[in-house]
Amino acid sequence: MKKNLRVFVYLMVVVIVAAGVYLWANNRGNEEILEGLDPESYDIEATCIGIEGNHLICNAGNDMYLYLDGTKVYLRNYDVEQKENGDEVTSISYRDFSLDDLKKEIEDKNEVPVYLWLTQNGKVKIIMAGRETWVNNNSSLASLEGLDPDTKTSTNVILSMNKTEIKVAPAGYTADTADKFAELLSTYRFASDVKFYKGTVTVTVDSEGGRRRNIWYEKDSYSAVKQRIGQGLTAHLWLNEEGRVYAVLVHEEKVVLE
Repeated sequence: MKKNLRVFVYLMVVVIVAAGVYLWANNRGNEEILEGLDPESYDIEATCIGIEGNHLICNAGNDMYLYLDGTKVYLRNYDVEQKENGDEVTSISYRDFSLDDLKKEIEDKNEVPVYLWLTQNGKVKIIMAGRETWVNNNSSLASLEGLDPDTKTSTNVILSMNKTEIKVAPAGYTADTADKFAELLSTYRFASDVKFYKGTVTVTVDSEGGRRRNIWYEKDSYSAVKQRIGQGLTAHLWLNEEGRVYAVLVHEEKVVLE
């Protein structure tokens, strides 16, 4: 009887450990499939609307990115629920994808968020397509006056701007990597009624390394944004049918240690 009990306890421990390993792997979001690639190390974030030849057509047709033969493609499933106070509950997983899969995804959805890694001469070597689900109950959304933050045309780093236009680089641009973005800079005219907003992401890190995110929206202004440009501001842009920017949502992030 005691021997049978010991065997039963041993089997229970094995099952519990196996379940723990399985849950740990699930919480890791299948990152091992990326073969060591840091999913946050991309050079460009864009919205892809088509593929022509070896070019990705992105950001409402305003940008084209040449990809290499043999480019690696992944899919990121990204599910986010934002609470009323701005706290996020996120589930992320990854899997292998292909250019044919990406073409079908674009055909089905008309546009697909993509994250691109570039070679030193600005060619795309890795593509990560995003399949995103958002449930947003953030009470600060009222500050955006009806603007949906998930419908942005593109995400860019602001290089300079004046009252009539804004010069931008793809998201991921830094002074140290300016060479690879040399041919990817864009200048857009402002619409006469352009509006400015700010989304502040606060990442809170506890004593055990656990992280939680909160995002809060508020109104911003042309003069306030212009004063902060030297800080390497990233912004979501919305373009109208004439290709003019009618909304700018500046993205800022801060880390708080508990």
